[in-house]
Amino acid sequence: MAPEKDSEILNITKDLQKRMMYLEKKIDTLIQQTQGRPQGGGRYQPRPYSGDKEKNDRKPFYSGVKKPFKKKSDSRRT
Repeated sequence: MAPEKDSEILNITKDLQKRMMYLEKKIDTLIQQTQGRPQGGGRYQPRPYSGDKEKNDRKPFYSGVKKPFKKKSDSRRT
């Protein structure tokens, strides 16, 4: 083979080795992350009803806000 082809092949193999190292590290970190989690996988658990009447009787947050498009009487109509 020509020396140019040899150097090109060496560059390609070095690049592939770098990519393999990166992927191996990435896989290792993903495995470590999944091993730290609980077996249940963080399933959804609904919260129990609080039954706090005072909280439930509060007005909604928008109750004090004025309506932006309040109808006004039009003096031109008669």
